[in-house]
Amino acid sequence: MAQTRLDAASSAPVLAGTLYARWRSAPQYRLTNMLGDPLAWRVVPVELLELLVFDQCIIFGAVCPHTGDALNRIARRDAVVMQTRKTLWAIYACAVERMPREQRLALMHEVALAVECGPGSAGSLQPFLRCEPDASIRAAASARAGALREAALAEQEAE
Repeated sequence: MAQTRLDAASSAPVLAGTLYARWRSAPQYRLTNMLGDPLAWRVVPVELLELLVFDQCIIFGAVCPHTGDALNRIARRDAVVMQTRKTLWAIYACAVERMPREQRLALMHEVALAVECGPGSAGSLQPFLRCEPDASIRAAASARAGALREAALAEQEAE
């Protein structure tokens, strides 16, 4: 069976930020159980909501590394991508309501840093590009996503 980037990253040393370290040590069953409970997203501690957003961003980027129009075309024909995207967008909308701008910006940087170290892809930044109401966070996410795409292309050319 082929190894995915997410599998490879699970055995890699922790090089990313503190949120990545918290995510790696979090009980994954708790995050998984929360996915199906939108009411819980509104009452759990913000730190746990932040971990859930981080978790779903990384998973979404691993499932669907595409961005922009390609993402929309794939989501229309792929039920897994469609459901993952729908859930992530809803979780991120809740995060926007509950988390201050500075915390969402820091979360975006943590997701990008984690992607640079292995798991996910530039697609992991999609909620920050598509669902974020703050233009400065969208601009920062766009710049980071562009740099991640360039790095991924350079990595592919080197292989």
